[in-house]
Amino acid sequence: MARKNKDDRIILVANNNSSGGKIIVNGEKADFTSILVHRLRNPLTETKWIISGILNGDLGALSEEQEKSLKRCYENNELSKIKVPMTLLLCDKNKNQAACGLLQLKETVNPDFLYRNYFYRTSVSETMCKDLKEVVKDVENHVQLNEGDSVVDIGANDCTMLGYFPKNLKRIGVEPAKNINWDGVEPSIKIVNDYFSKKAVESVLELGPVKAITSCAMFYDLDDPNSFVSDVKSILASGGVWCIQISYLPLMIKNMNFYDICNEHLEYYSLHSLKNLMERHNLS
Repeated sequence: MARKNKDDRIILVANNNSSGGKIIVNGEKADFTSILVHRLRNPLTETKWIISGILNGDLGALSEEQEKSLKRCYENNELSKIKVPMTLLLCDKNKNQAACGLLQLKETVNPDFLYRNYFYRTSVSETMCKDLKEVVKDVENHVQLNEGDSVVDIGANDCTMLGYFPKNLKRIGVEPAKNINWDGVEPSIKIVNDYFSKKAVESVLELGPVKAITSCAMFYDLDDPNSFVSDVKSILASGGVWCIQISYLPLMIKNMNFYDICNEHLEYYSLHSLKNLMERHNLS
């Protein structure tokens, strides 16, 4: 089931019988800084020029947290020196009727380079926090969550979004980054510090299938989306909901969001290509 949100985000809910999104940049400096930090792993000249201006105070004073985040990747990140080509390939239905229509990168970077030492923190961005609260509300509107039900957030980062789910749920975060401090996370939230797979989460799924699964701004980072979807389905309860938040290809093209094309993002989904993938695994 798909629909357009009032801010042109695409919401796709996959039921077992995802939320699609695009970050909307507003004028607030904190959020502008946070989003640009997220993009800096791919050293585009124009973006680095903008960031250098921000660090020089051209847009006003930065908070200590903002300055620290920017410097961590702009000045001290060895990964910014690695050059990897980016070649876009289209599975073109005009040339092959059996094609899936997916736009994707030809090259895949070792995920450990990108995600084991991850500098972005969800909690830094007020806009992102508001957006994730809406994602939680959307999930709750599509599935009845009762006390003791399990919720899994894949790509949980600092567990900001899991904290928005009711405390009477079994909340599980899956996050591969090794440099996140989770000391402030509620003790009832369980963290699997690894890449998501059925095997990785089996030990913490005490009560069987999961009622709700979320994966925000990470589903387009997968080298093998079919395997990922298969593993998600294997742990998703009958009648459960998987909520996906991703950039939307037609809007990326319409708004000329060239910065969405980066080594992190291996796939660029339209509703057609995403629906095709979900239906292949009987999620619709």
